[in-house]
Amino acid sequence: MSNNAVAAYNNAEMPLSKWTKAEILTHCGEKAEMLRNLTVAELRRELLENRGWHHTSSQYNRTDFFGIDELRLEEISAEEVAAIIAARKPRVHQQSPAVKLITAEISYTVWEGQFRNYQRPVDYTETVTYKSTDKLISTKNGGVKRLSSLKSVRVLSEEPLEETKPSVKDRLKKADRVKAAAPKSHTTRKEEPSR
Repeated sequence: MSNNAVAAYNNAEMPLSKWTKAEILTHCGEKAEMLRNLTVAELRRELLENRGWHHTSSQYNRTDFFGIDELRLEEISAEEVAAIIAARKPRVHQQSPAVKLITAEISYTVWEGQFRNYQRPVDYTETVTYKSTDKLISTKNGGVKRLSSLKSVRVLSEEPLEETKPSVKDRLKKADRVKAAAPKSHTTRKEEPSR
């Protein structure tokens, strides 16, 4: 890092990536509480200005340094902060796709043989049923295959599968049934051996 870059750090000028929300708010003084609801990107956009560039790293990269824009900090008001917050895009919650029960005919290759020099590829074709969320499937010969590694997948049928999580009441009822079905332990008094 150059001597000028070190001096810039001492003057509260840093690369954009070094300006965290906490760092910006410490330089805001009494307006910090009002600006606390803004995101880091909004704070950087509104309050930082480019103050020049300096050489950094052992390769002497040219890095832009930013500092707090004092004039902008003085003139920003609570109404402007509210307008910035109101202009944010609303968060969109994506629903997970419906789970389906898929029956498909798959084909895959397995290398079989007793010794390394005598192995040969053997093609298998079978019908399997799996959920649309599964990434691995079990084959009839006891193996597990990744869906993305199969030679071919021909879908025979798809049925919607409703997966519902049991409610707390249902889980408690099940726990009570398990407790009731468990054998009761009988405690008996141990007789002390006679001397």
